[in-house]
Amino acid sequence: MALMILINFIGWIFYYIGHQYGWLIIISQFAVVPLYYLFFGLWKSNYLLVGTAVPFFVIHTINGIMKLPA
Repeated sequence: MALMILINFIGWIFYYIGHQYGWLIIISQFAVVPLYYLFFGLWKSNYLLVGTAVPFFVIHTINGIMKLPA
């Protein structure tokens, strides 16, 4: 979980200093957010959270891919 937060913060730092690469944005700002909840749910054995984090990951990441400029 801490690694997901760290990746997210590093991604935002790169974003604000001008390194706005599509793959970096997708990984650091879209994919790691639901992965944080997935890992938290696994840690706490909260399978309802795990079950909702998986579709959240898919939808959130696909949405991020669709929003990026071509």
